[in-house]
Amino acid sequence: MSMFDKRSAADPKDTPAAAQATRPQQPSSAAKPKPQANAVIGPGISVSGEVTGTEDLRIDGKVDGTVNLRDNVVTVSHSGEVRANITASTVNVSGRLVGDIVGIEQVALTKNAWVRGNIIAPRVNLENGSKFKGSIDMDPVEEKGAQKPKASKQPSPAQAAPPLAAASAKAEDTPIKRAAPSPRESAART
Repeated sequence: MSMFDKRSAADPKDTPAAAQATRPQQPSSAAKPKPQANAVIGPGISVSGEVTGTEDLRIDGKVDGTVNLRDNVVTVSHSGEVRANITASTVNVSGRLVGDIVGIEQVALTKNAWVRGNIIAPRVNLENGSKFKGSIDMDPVEEKGAQKPKASKQPSPAQAAPPLAAASAKAEDTPIKRAAPSPRESAART
């Protein structure tokens, strides 16, 4: 205490323990969500096989195989080269990717992205300048990763028409049947 301080040393508010006791209690660290760690495959690293885990992943190097991080974010940086199918909550691509992408929440391709494969995600963002070849399906992705097959009343192309060789072989073996003439056609002929 300085001699100009008007509080006395006996005042309980002056002690550090008393000052902390009067402050509102901060939530404990157990109540706060832990920040998620980021895993990085560096530019000098090459991975071949299946990549799984519980962390967000940034790929600066090479990955060949599959990447399955359903609850996390996968980012392919501008130096990343991926030849894999990726399944993640969010997929951000700035590098090269050959493979299919399933984004549970969204997929984003930046202007530097080069992607060859199909995209399935409820939200897709293709920046101007990104290079993409494939199909985009924006139906919501089910939690188990499989999409509901759409009920179709029309037969599939394979069911609708037989293969070309089979159709021509059947045509040669089958005599041509003509429909019976309608009463009008019969009357017109006479």
